[in-house]
Amino acid sequence: MNPVTNVEQYLARLSGEDVELPEPLTNIEMYLKRILEKGIPAISVGTVTTGVEPSVTITGTPEAPVLNFVVPHNRMVLS
Repeated sequence: MNPVTNVEQYLARLSGEDVELPEPLTNIEMYLKRILEKGIPAISVGTVTTGVEPSVTITGTPEAPVLNFVVPHNRMVLS
């Protein structure tokens, strides 16, 4: 089956087909093209520590963000 619309062409490329990408005409197409060009970052967990106040910080890079958690020490963590 050949992709016909712009959205079909973007989705075909996302699914691994070798199709020509058109210039985006809508916001949806623009975002799909950005995803194809930049990729979706893989988020990983860095540190998980205990502290007084809970928090989450993001380190790493925009391409490979790392989430670091502080969990209140007076709370039970279930695994």
